[in-house]
Order: sequence, then structure tokens, then C-alpha cells
Amino acid sequence: MNKAFGYSVRNENGKLITGLGSPRYTSELATSAGRFEGVDYGEFGGVLRFFSSDKQAPPVVVKQGNVRFIFQHNGQVYFIEGLAHLGYRAGALYRVTGTAPAWGYTQVLAFDDAPEAFAREGDNLYIAQSSGFIVIRALQPEVIVPRAFWGGLYPNSVAVFGDTAYVGLRGGYARVIVSTGHVAFFKHLP
Repeated sequence: MNKAFGYSVRNENGKLITGLGSPRYTSELATSAGRFEGVDYGEFGGVLRFFSSDKQAPPVVVKQGNVRFIFQHNGQVYFIEGLAHLGYRAGALYRVTGTAPAWGYTQVLAFDDAPEAFAREGDNLYIAQSSGFIVIRALQPEVIVPRAFWGGLYPNSVAVFGDTAYVGLRGGYARVIVSTGHVAFFKHLP
């Protein structure tokens, strides 16, 4: 399965859509002050940059690191870093502090598994990790599946439908029942 194509999942008007997936190396968040851009090149590093609405202002590096996801919660900007390489799997949730151009950051949570794919539903953040699945509610993590079968199958997307989340993987996708942690795998058949 590790050599299979990656398949992505998405919620399109309440219907699960699957298809060939590809790795994402950037994430963006537009704000009234400008645009945050996160880059993740795996073991080769990454960065979080801010591009001001003032086109004369140069881009500002907020933090070096593998930025996987950027979002707003209660008027604050947050970002998630993560890296899974060889035997290393970890990540963290950070809150951006300060104002342009003097941006800073503070760590909010540390993860013991690398966050790979994300979906936001309301105030909840659903995260497929390298080999697990968590939900962050009110900035507090809840482990749904501590160790799933998909270690090494590179989760690339998450789609949420109420109490059910789908995770796009190499070779197919998984269904996670959030309330029970039950996981099922579906091989993708074109």
C-alpha cells in the first residue's frame, strides 16, 4: 500500500468525494492586515511568512519550521507545525503574537505524533496524524485513535460529516467514527 497512489477526500455539499490526491506543501490564511503563508518541505524544512497588504513592505519571516496548517480562532491566528521523518514524529500548535512587522509566536500545544491533514468544522479542528487521529475542541486535544493502521500511508486530507470523519490515504481512505474511535479502511476502486 505504501507504493499506491494517494487518494483525497472532501465534503462537497454533504457528499463524500474521493479522488487522486497530491501532497500539499503550502497553506495560506488571508487577514485584513495581509496574508500568512506556511511552507512545508518535510525534512528539508519550511517557514511561516507574512505578506503585508502594503505592497511596499517586504515579507516577514514569522517562524522557521514545517508549517502544515494556518487558521483563525476567536480573532487570533494559529498555525500547526509537524514533521514525520525516519523515526521522528512530532508537531505543535502555535498562536501568532504581535503585529506586523514584529510578529512573534507562542506554543499552545505539543503533539506526540506528526499532524498531517486537517479539517475545520465550527470551532473544532480534526487532525489526521501520521498514525493517529485527534480532535481539538476549545484548543484542547482529544485523542480519538491513538495508533491507527495508516502509519506510513501519509494522510493527505480529512472530510467531516457530523460524528464521522474520512481520512484520505495512499491506496484508499479510512472512516473514523469520532465518538467511538472505530476505524474502517476502504480501498479506492476507480
